[in-house]
Amino acid sequence: MAIAYYALYRQAKPSISIYYEPNPDVGSIIDLVIKNTGGSAATNLTFSVPIPIKRFGIEKADSSRNDCFDYTIHYLAAGRELRYWGGQFAGLKAAIPEGLEVVSQYGFKSPLRKRKGKDVSILDIRYLKGVNSSNSAATDLSDALKGKNNTIFSEIHESLNSVAKELKTLNITVVNLKELDSPDNKSGSN
Repeated sequence: MAIAYYALYRQAKPSISIYYEPNPDVGSIIDLVIKNTGGSAATNLTFSVPIPIKRFGIEKADSSRNDCFDYTIHYLAAGRELRYWGGQFAGLKAAIPEGLEVVSQYGFKSPLRKRKGKDVSILDIRYLKGVNSSNSAATDLSDALKGKNNTIFSEIHESLNSVAKELKTLNITVVNLKELDSPDNKSGSN
């Protein structure tokens, strides 16, 4: 009986992981990820220390922002994750001591009653040094359509604008010619 209860308990327990990873869309950004890989929802999720976020600077830390994630997450379903802009490498490296231990504390429903649980994550971004980073295709396409980078899309956009201007000029010319050929102009000249 105890083994069966323990198996049910393990299936019902959340498992909270906290880590930094490269943003999948913007190459220079590192995300803070809070993920529940367990079998049930975590409620009233808190952390033992504030977690650095929005710390920018690629080669040198920008000390103008010192934000931290220090909130209670009231509900994090099983299999779900939350992503926050952690910042950039130098900014986060300056803010996170090597091997920062963060204890996640939360409530959950076990098969028989409500329980409390905790998990430990070790935060470090030094493993990301030198990781290849690039923007996603969706970000590059969006930037190209907005004209933020010089690609074939911006060249096509310029060409289409040129064609549109020429068509407007031709339309004005055709309208002026039609007015000259109109019956009112012919009767006025006789």
